[in-house]
Amino acid sequence: MREKGRLADSAIALLVAALLVSARAQAAEGDSRAGLLLGTTTFQAGGAQSYGTTFGFNYGYEFVDNLQWDAAAFFSSTSGPVTDANGQQQTIRAVNNELRTGLTAFFNRGQGSNVVPFAGGGVSMLYYDIDYTYAGSKVGKTAGSAPGAYVQGGVELRLTQSITFIPQFGYQTHLI
Repeated sequence: MREKGRLADSAIALLVAALLVSARAQAAEGDSRAGLLLGTTTFQAGGAQSYGTTFGFNYGYEFVDNLQWDAAAFFSSTSGPVTDANGQQQTIRAVNNELRTGLTAFFNRGQGSNVVPFAGGGVSMLYYDIDYTYAGSKVGKTAGSAPGAYVQGGVELRLTQSITFIPQFGYQTHLI
């Protein structure tokens, strides 16, 4: 019988946001924005991990100065080698989609600020299709959904009035 274990998905080691809506660093209450996201993903389950790419979309609405409500969708695909219990190299893969919502707090977001640090977190739902089938695997091949939580932090770097570069680190965990 397959053992379903704890899944730690440290997706989105670096997100690059090419914002679609003006994302001025001196944003004010009532502002909203949307962004396209591209990043790297590390997917860990049952003592093995695979690496790949994440693509996503987010929307944020600043309902109080420097506090934003966020909603996002991410699509990730990973693959990688693992050495099984018999010493053989096996290819493992994971495809997951995530929906999440939460709050983000911004710091140093005054008039003319071009560098704005931020931190946030919230809840998420992961939809996964994992193939970690190899001798000694605790996961095997499985698919389904799982609730989870996330935290994130980074900095907004204002390039122009309409474009902001956002390096960010995020960590999600889901119980499968």
